[in-house]
Amino acid sequence: MTSLFKSTTQAQYYAKFRPVYPSTLYGKIASSIRGTNKSMAIDVGCGTGQATVALTEHFDKVLGIDPSDEQLQHATPHPNVSYQVGQATQLPAQNGSVAVVTAAQAAHWFDIPKFYSEVDRVLQPGGCLALWTYGNFQLPNDNTLRHLVVEELYENTLGEKYWDRRRLLVENRYVDIPLLADERPDSYSGERITAGYDIEQEMTKEELLGYLRSWSGYTLYCQQNDIQEGSQQDPLTPIQEYLDSQRKYEAKGIPVVFPVTILLSVKNGETTQQEE
Repeated sequence: MTSLFKSTTQAQYYAKFRPVYPSTLYGKIASSIRGTNKSMAIDVGCGTGQATVALTEHFDKVLGIDPSDEQLQHATPHPNVSYQVGQATQLPAQNGSVAVVTAAQAAHWFDIPKFYSEVDRVLQPGGCLALWTYGNFQLPNDNTLRHLVVEELYENTLGEKYWDRRRLLVENRYVDIPLLADERPDSYSGERITAGYDIEQEMTKEELLGYLRSWSGYTLYCQQNDIQEGSQQDPLTPIQEYLDSQRKYEAKGIPVVFPVTILLSVKNGETTQQEE
């Protein structure tokens, strides 16, 4: 995973242009915990910290870990958040000490059996594991743009050669990743949520192109073919030219939808607030 996210430029695009998850998603996670101890959360594969910082609305302390130092160098600072380089299979926490473990658009990179063992070790009784992903984003109001982005760029230009095979897990909205509750039914209850938390927003031209530049497939394509951003060989050039030709996007944004799926598992038992 680390080798795919070593680009400083890509990290900057991640920090600036990745979509923002709805606040109701974090409320759902927090409300799923059984008990009152919400002192500690760990966000695994935190990248530049979009979800990590949002978790501070519900948890006293949040630790973001990621194998990419380049991503962490661009992480959003917050007084209740700490970041460190780390792996999903070696969570830096004591047994039964964590209220929630999250992974936003990252679990497809993990060794799931080993990750689940670590989650089970660190979660307190009543604690929660929440994995979520957004599937391939949709452009519902512009068929030409959808063709350029989805069919030409995503499927034809990048295709299997530049997308890691684990990207298929995202395309399929994590249907092939089991719940922790499925793996340990005697210890967990869980649910797979596929509706109600989609990201719906309008992007400017800059935001859309910045999001596309954050794709690992695009970054790898440019690296391996020695392509400069903004050149005629840049695979985003046809998209930019189309957007520039559409006067409607000068006055308003581009409607996009990111369909969100959440894998939620809650550990049996209930915890109470620890005394200091």
